[in-house]
Amino acid sequence: MNKEITGMYDSKATLMALSILSFLGFSSCGNTKPVYSGEYNSKKVALESIEKKGAVTNTISYRLQLGDLTPVMIDAQTTDLRGRPYSDSIFGSSPRHYLTHNDAYENETGNGQAVVPTMLYIPEKKMSKEDFEKYAAFFLNKWQEIVAGINKDHPYIRQHIIGVVYGDKENFTARFTGEHSGKKKILTVYPDGRVSLADDDKWRQENYSGLSQAVQMPGKILYLDMNVQNGGLTREALGRFKNKGGKTVEDIFMVVPKP
Repeated sequence: MNKEITGMYDSKATLMALSILSFLGFSSCGNTKPVYSGEYNSKKVALESIEKKGAVTNTISYRLQLGDLTPVMIDAQTTDLRGRPYSDSIFGSSPRHYLTHNDAYENETGNGQAVVPTMLYIPEKKMSKEDFEKYAAFFLNKWQEIVAGINKDHPYIRQHIIGVVYGDKENFTARFTGEHSGKKKILTVYPDGRVSLADDDKWRQENYSGLSQAVQMPGKILYLDMNVQNGGLTREALGRFKNKGGKTVEDIFMVVPKP
């Protein structure tokens, strides 16, 4: 290969590598602050906020530690973004405990809640079931008191934890793979009811699915736009989307024409 061309590719590769390293360094830097310190059942309780700067907005997550147990993260990976899960049945036999049953599931999207009802997902790979139960007892008996004090004048902690479940959020996420417009796609229904159709690649470009933006309850209903000119999935195409167990979308949800 021509040396000039080779040099050009080397320069591009170097610039790309530097850009990636710069982005990783920028996105990983975080400002940690203590939010609460106290005791529960003679065990020290420490809650810290972690603010990470992003290209557009900053994100704030929380790290909670009870005694010498493994810390628990409260962030986008361990909470629901839209609201409480659409059905308790998605958790199957996984251990869970509810702090409250007062927050109803919302069928409509875009309500812009200042504080969002959510389950807290504590992955099995992070801790033993015994330690999970210790954290569950803490959340049942102490957490709401702590948050009430922190949020007294302003909703700093926007995750309104209504329960804790022993399992990774991914375990309770329904994913189906299929094709749309000649390309492989992933149809995802998250525990909080959000519905997403994305390209099957690392960029996960969102696409119009024709389905309702969220699961409609009761009944686990998904409305389907029957006007194919809008570019969504046809009923036939939707039927070819399957999860890892070979089940289709209609095996799990009730798909009906959009009213």
